[in-house]
Formats: sequence, C-alpha cells, structure tokens
Amino acid sequence: MAIDPAVGDHHAGGQLAATFTNLSSQSLQFSVCFARYERQVKGGGWAVVYADQNPCAAVLVILNGFGSAKASIYLPPGLSSGTYRVRFPELGRRVSAQGPLLEAAQIGGVFTLTP
Repeated sequence: MAIDPAVGDHHAGGQLAATFTNLSSQSLQFSVCFARYERQVKGGGWAVVYADQNPCAAVLVILNGFGSAKASIYLPPGLSSGTYRVRFPELGRRVSAQGPLLEAAQIGGVFTLTP
C-alpha cells in the first residue's frame, strides 16, 4: 500500500488528506481512524509517538487490487512540529471471512507538521 499525503500545511488537531493506492492484485482493508503516528528521529529512524487504540469499522476502507482512494486522517492534538509518517496497524487482507489478517507492507505516508 502506498500512502501519499497531500502537499500543504498540516497542523496537530487538523486533518491530513491522503491518497491510498493498493500496489497488489489482492483486495486490502483498513480503518482510517485506527492509525499510528511515528516521528522521525536523529539518524533517520522512526519512533511511535501516538497510536489510536480502537479501530472503527464505520470508516473501513476496502481497496480492490491496484485500486486507489482518497481519505482524510485525523491528526491528534499535541503533536509538535516535525517530520512524521502515518501507519495503519490493521491494514491487510483476511485469508477467509473469519481468518487472521495478513498485514500488507506500507510505503510513504511521510508529512511535516508545522506550528
């Protein structure tokens, strides 16, 4: 899954518009309100600074193979300015209706918060 945030000024407590592109032939699903935010640290690594605790099925996005969709993601208040990336812990596909979730790789999702 490629996550492409819209260009612009992004602020804590606001919204981040993004385009999600499924890079596989399999359908993938995720909830835009179940996100994890990671801040870039010295040396280029990433540290988790915020993680939503409850997925909400009402905002479930299902992307068919090679499909794309636009969605807005809530940016939690209290995040300081800096470079972040967003990840979705439950992004993937089900092996069967009741089967386990196979998580999909995620690329992109990098954005900058301004004061």
